[in-house]
Amino acid sequence: MLYHNFSLFETMLLYNDSIFLFRPHLQRLCKSAKQLGFPYKHLEAFIYNLPTQTHIPCNTTNSTHIYHKRKVPTLIHALQLLKSLHITNMQTTSYITDLESKIQLTKEYPHLWDCVQHLTMLLHTDKHNNYNTHYLALCRLLLAYDGSLSCTLQPLHPITNTYAMLAIRTNTANTLNQHKTTQRAHFKRATQSIINNQCFDYLYIDTHGTLTEGSRSNILIEKAGKYYTPASSVGLLEGTLRNMLLNYGICTEAILYEKDLYTADSIYCINSVRGIIPVCLMHAEK
Repeated sequence: MLYHNFSLFETMLLYNDSIFLFRPHLQRLCKSAKQLGFPYKHLEAFIYNLPTQTHIPCNTTNSTHIYHKRKVPTLIHALQLLKSLHITNMQTTSYITDLESKIQLTKEYPHLWDCVQHLTMLLHTDKHNNYNTHYLALCRLLLAYDGSLSCTLQPLHPITNTYAMLAIRTNTANTLNQHKTTQRAHFKRATQSIINNQCFDYLYIDTHGTLTEGSRSNILIEKAGKYYTPASSVGLLEGTLRNMLLNYGICTEAILYEKDLYTADSIYCINSVRGIIPVCLMHAEK
């Protein structure tokens, strides 16, 4: 096994007693572990043996978001739920309705949500209550270089800033960009701006003007009724929600440039914790 001075991690949404896209997150973590020399066999075996029963979140405070146990929720249902949780005071319903008209209904993904008990099974702990004490939480699963797994939770609050700042990224040749690691010094300025609520995220272009990704999200743009996301070939982290939208045929990959941001009909930041967030460019950072 190779020694690394960093860890791999996944950030997931814990809503009541369920985790959104838990399996895709584990699959990405396992894939990175395998490629970077981390122990991965225990993850691989766990994913293979995950129970097949789908766990569906239920919000009894709003009847429109009650999901019946016998009916698997669609991706659109999940996006509507995330919208209601994170951006309750903003009029942003129309874009989700538009996405629903583009979805390929022949494609199904029966495991959008998993019971939090599956996480406790992975961590070999019976302290179930430690992972469902928050109504809404950010769940951070970390894989250390020795193969050990740990998990932390922090509460999530509604989004109050939907501006995005444009920035130049100079480390696009780093192969670690395609993995979610704790080596995030290049995102330091963005992270601090987010903490200070100065923006929702930074959108990065490389030195050639090619659009890549955000510090905590992938990018989605709308043009003439179609949706595009930067191609993975530009060297970015393939988000679980991004891949889900691609799998459902909602968007397609494309090589995008800075100018595409200014000519886009709409710009979105997307990730599996916050969903799809409409954003406005604040100003270009040089």
